[in-house]
Amino acid sequence: MGKLGGQFWRNAFSKVSGFVSLGLSPRFNQTFDASPFPPPGSGEEHAAIDRFLEAIDFESEKESIKPEHVEIVKNAFLALTEELGWTRVKAAFTELLDEKSGPKQYRKFGGIPNFYHDLRPMIGTLIRYRNGDFSADKIEPHGGNETMLVAQARHDSHEDHSKSPHEIYAVQEKALHHDPRYQDLDNPDTLSAFQMALREATFSTEIVKGLSSHTKPPSVGGYYPPPKRVEYFVDEHNQPDKDAFIRGTLDHFMTFFIKQNDSIENISTLFHVDGAPPTNNAQKWYDYVNGKISSYHDNYVQNEQGEPLSVFERALEKWPAFEKNIRELDAMMQLNAAIFKRVVVSYNSGLRSDDIDKQPLGDRLAPFIDHAKEICTTPPLAFKSLFIQVERLEDIAKDEINRGDMTMLNLLQDEIYPALASLLGEEKMRLTHVARSDRGAVWRASGENSLDDNAPAMA
Repeated sequence: MGKLGGQFWRNAFSKVSGFVSLGLSPRFNQTFDASPFPPPGSGEEHAAIDRFLEAIDFESEKESIKPEHVEIVKNAFLALTEELGWTRVKAAFTELLDEKSGPKQYRKFGGIPNFYHDLRPMIGTLIRYRNGDFSADKIEPHGGNETMLVAQARHDSHEDHSKSPHEIYAVQEKALHHDPRYQDLDNPDTLSAFQMALREATFSTEIVKGLSSHTKPPSVGGYYPPPKRVEYFVDEHNQPDKDAFIRGTLDHFMTFFIKQNDSIENISTLFHVDGAPPTNNAQKWYDYVNGKISSYHDNYVQNEQGEPLSVFERALEKWPAFEKNIRELDAMMQLNAAIFKRVVVSYNSGLRSDDIDKQPLGDRLAPFIDHAKEICTTPPLAFKSLFIQVERLEDIAKDEINRGDMTMLNLLQDEIYPALASLLGEEKMRLTHVARSDRGAVWRASGENSLDDNAPAMA
């Protein structure tokens, strides 16, 4: 791994070596038999996660962003962390809400709560934990689910909010000092468990550092990483080298997983009816999305045998226990990117694009459908990238139809819906649908609403 080598992560791993040497789970083990919290992996813990997912299972993104529903989401997640004793996760989430408040409360368009950008991938982590993909025996050696959730919650804190690693760590440490389980530090078992929790806090901070600021020269940002870190991610002209950053995420499973999730979230939310139509900076955004895919498939690294592998292939080789999840993430990125690029190509005839993005969409998406199916169709769908992307395209279609334009409607009906039929089936998809009838274009929601609230309903 070049200058990044493994030294950075070897140093980080030395801080969490107690995972093995103390014989403790990164989360709480039998030391806390009297703990009021459900044991990790227990039926009670799974039931708590199920209740959370059910509480936020709204019909659509539009429903999920209503102010009263946003409060439900916040309170339900905080209640989950309290019920399961996830002290560090609660502290990280609370800090996230504070960071993304005031002027930073919403995304650029559409009144989308800014913290949803972080929460949506966290929901995916909870689902994988619940279904066994991130079971303790698989994820604990890499730092544990709590560490993953903390890093996901704070993944932008260092780079976008100028929070130093010390500040990110200190929030967790303070919360642990107030945790009732760690008050009797004269007890050797309690002290050992407390030290383990502090190591987890350190490690989640290292993960955030591995995800942040390293594509920028040292003059940018509120905290400056050590020069050797910056040097690794800039080229000979001291300009950001994003390809090197993507390769660098391979240093740990969590940095790779979180970064790829972040890319999926970004791609799926680029369009919005209020301000980001398909003709807006089309070439720029086509190249951006194309670059996200090529970063993982056209960037090459060497494995231990000196063989050149793409970043994606190397991830599969490094973490075979997570092959299913790596492939499903790649599939979700491919699906969202292909749909985005197909829409942009359809709206911009002079666009410089790849021939593959002019192929029938069904053929383009077919290799990825099966890999994406489980994570894509597990509720809550209103927080899933593919459903959000399709819903936003439907909103654009509705807006166009009201102006007499059928471009997006035709694209949805002729290409996108058929290509995604096995994922967006009626039994699984609760979003409103655009439909055609022999009496013209109509907006159908449960067969009742027309395009215009003042127009007569059409069957």
